[in-house]
Order: sequence, then C-alpha cells, then structure tokens
Amino acid sequence: MRISVVLTSILLNLAVLSFFLLDYPHRGAAFNSDAQYLPVLLNDLLHRGGSLSDWHLTPSPYFFPDMMVFGLISTVGADAYLNIYTYAIIQTIFCYLAIIALMKNLGLGNYLQVSFAFIIIYIALALFVGRLFQYIFISAHHFSIVIIGILLLSFIIKESKNKNLFLTTAFFLSFGITLSDSLFIVQFGIPFIITSLFYLLVFKSSIYIRDSILIFFGSLLGHLSYPAFVSNIKRYSPDIGPEKILLFISSPVDISKWDLFNIILLLSLLIFIIAGVVALRAKLFSFSGREKLFYITCFGIFSLIINSLVLLLSENIQSVDRYFIPLGIFLSIAIVLFSELFFKNAKVIYFYCVISISTILFNSLYLYYGKNGLSSYEHNAKACLIDIIVSNNLGNGVAAYWDAKKYQAMTNFKTEIAQHSNIGHEYRWITSDIYFNYTPTFVLTSSNLDSLKLNDLKVINGDPDSFYSCGLIDVAIWRGGVILKR
Repeated sequence: MRISVVLTSILLNLAVLSFFLLDYPHRGAAFNSDAQYLPVLLNDLLHRGGSLSDWHLTPSPYFFPDMMVFGLISTVGADAYLNIYTYAIIQTIFCYLAIIALMKNLGLGNYLQVSFAFIIIYIALALFVGRLFQYIFISAHHFSIVIIGILLLSFIIKESKNKNLFLTTAFFLSFGITLSDSLFIVQFGIPFIITSLFYLLVFKSSIYIRDSILIFFGSLLGHLSYPAFVSNIKRYSPDIGPEKILLFISSPVDISKWDLFNIILLLSLLIFIIAGVVALRAKLFSFSGREKLFYITCFGIFSLIINSLVLLLSENIQSVDRYFIPLGIFLSIAIVLFSELFFKNAKVIYFYCVISISTILFNSLYLYYGKNGLSSYEHNAKACLIDIIVSNNLGNGVAAYWDAKKYQAMTNFKTEIAQHSNIGHEYRWITSDIYFNYTPTFVLTSSNLDSLKLNDLKVINGDPDSFYSCGLIDVAIWRGGVILKR
C-alpha cells in the first residue's frame, strides 16, 4: 500500500511536470489570460492591498475550492508559474481521491487499482487530446465542480446506518461550489434529482431521493446567494429562447460538419446508454454494487443530456469544451470500470496503466530530446520582461485582454496592466478598477487579433521613447504617459 502511494505520487508529478515543461500542444491553455485569473487576483488581494469589491470577477468567481487552495499556495510562494504547477498537482490529487471514494463506495474490491488506472488514463488524455481533459491541470476552468460532484456521488451511494454527517457535508459542499460556479446546478444538482426519480421508477426504491433533494437545494441556495457575495455582478443568464428551440428541432443534422468533439459526445452518450442497459438487465455483473452502478451510469447520461440541452439552447452562452468536462470524467470511468467488470481480471487494468505510462514516458522523452529540451518561451519572455520593467523603472501599463493578465503574472506581478480593447476602450472584464486609475507609461502589443495596434498609438503619441521585443510580445514605452485614443 505504501509503495503504491509513493509510486502514484511520483507518476502524477512527472506527468504534470511534463505537461508544463515540455512542448505538449495543449499546454498554452495553462498560461493564457483566462488561466491567470486567480494568480493575478490573489496577488492583488494578498500582496498589493487590493479589495475584492474593486474586482470585476469572472461569471463563476471560483471562491471554493479553487480560490481557497490557490490562496494558500500564494501565501507560501510568490512565483506565479510555480504556483500554477503546484495547483495542478493538488487538483489532480483531489480528483484521484474523489475517484477512490466513488470506487470504494461502489463496492469494488480492487478500487485502488481501478482508481489508479482512471487517473493515469485521464492524464494521458489530457496530454495528448487536450480539449475536455486538459483542465485537470488548470484552475478556475470548472474542473473543481466535477471533483465535488464525484465526491457527492460517492456520498449518495455510500452504505451507512448514519449518513447525517455525510449529508450535512454534502449540503454545504453543494452550496459552496454552486455559489462559486453555477454550472454545478446544471451538471450535478438537477441530474441528482432526475436520476433518483428514475431509480425510484425502475427499482421502486426511494433510497436516494432525500440525499438528492438535499444536494439540489444546497446548490439552489448557493446559486441564489451569488449577488450577496459579489459586488460587480457579471453572471451569465441561460436565456433559452423559443426561436432557438424551434431552430434546434427543425435543423437537419449535418454529420459531415462534425469534428472529433461532436463524435466523442455522441459515442459517449451511446456508451452510457448501453452500459446502463447492461447494468440493469444482464447477470454479467455479480458484485453487490450492480444497482449502484446503474445509478452512476444513469447519472452520467442525464448529466450529459441536461448539460448539452442547456448549453445548446441558451442564446447568450457559447458552448465551449470546458463546459463538457463531466463527459471526459464519466467516459474515463466507463473505460476502466466496465473493462474491469466485463473481463473480471485485474490484468486489463494493468494493461491500461502500462500503455498510458509508457506513452507518456516515450512521448516526453521524444519532446525533450527531439525538440531541443524544455520549453523555453515562458522562461525567456519572463526574464526579458522583468529586465525591461526593472531597468526602466516602469509602473503601470496597458494591454489587450489576452495579453494583460498573462504577462502581468509572467513578470511576477512587478507591474499592473489595465485591459483595453484594440481601439483603446477600457475593458473591465475579470480585472480590477484600480488598474485604470493611473496613467500608463508602456503598452504591450502582440500578434493577437485583439491586441492594441502600435501604429495607431504612434499616430496619437508619436514614436515611443523606447521599444523592446521579447519574442511574441513587444513593449513600447512613452515615459510621459501614453494616450490610447483621441
């Protein structure tokens, strides 16, 4: 047992370290401005005397657990990128522990091996597929609601004479996570109710009704409490218009335009439905958790359907892959769990582990030796920017959204950068009002489409006093201050 824990820790660290230090194609998502929300916010609150009331938070503010965990990390370490890596390790371990709890409460004798296979397969998918799976390494991207949801699912199926402690914990967890991210009520709160009612219909048992109602009302209370905790409200409203519903129903399905993501979505739904039928009717699964397995399978189906319908029919919410993270989780659970139960042999689990670990190892070695070692862009750009800021004694600057928080974090917060559109208008989205109170002395420009245009700034301000290039980002300095628009 002790050896397996040490081995797991080593493998998780090496896999996550590979993602951050090597040129895996999806690693950029961990360093963009969206991913720097918590590093910049918490540095402002903990080290620069900022106030939460000054901030325009993301529609999902991620108070719990993301902000709490990252806050603890930030009090210990000042290096933004090291903190990001540390958070990735912690979130991966939390996911692993939640899966262990689920498999144990399902009644599997070898739950540790199955859970280990799950996390290794999931990390391999994060490294090579990206999309749904990469968010296990990233804060404030809806992954934590899945961890809490899996934990609550394990609470519900747990057999115990006294579940009051678990149910009280479940209520407060559902409240806290929905206050932080209202997507929880769509992906877990409502599906718990529907799945428990369906289970009642099939098995004539109300065993899960009370638990699911408690979780639902905890999440509903968290959703309704959001305005009391946030000063500058930016929450999305899932307006489901009748026109979009009619368009959705009447539109022909053009499979030729589907990408890999659409195909995975459909195949996953089919897998879940088939698995549910097998779990219900077949005698193949003789272990005591057959009805629990049916509940979990149905939950995955209902969660996917409800989540997809809300996102597809909402008029003001864009359907992006991070809103479908539960799909990746339940698909990975299905791979390891049903393989184990079908084959009734631990060798299939070890086979998955060996294949995943070998693939990660060989690909990491290839990236290291075949692509000139460690990824150096962030390291070089960071050193370059810090040198420019320190040597020129720069104060406040401006940049477009996709450059501002990214490079503010990259400089270890040695400056504050106000977000502006590419035509010079203030862009107060996931940023602090305080950043706009000072006259900027430098501008960051890049090849991003929303970046500020250096030529336009030259027309207004003349040539900059100094100009530097740090790879993909340029720094233009006007020591007397820069005017962004006439």
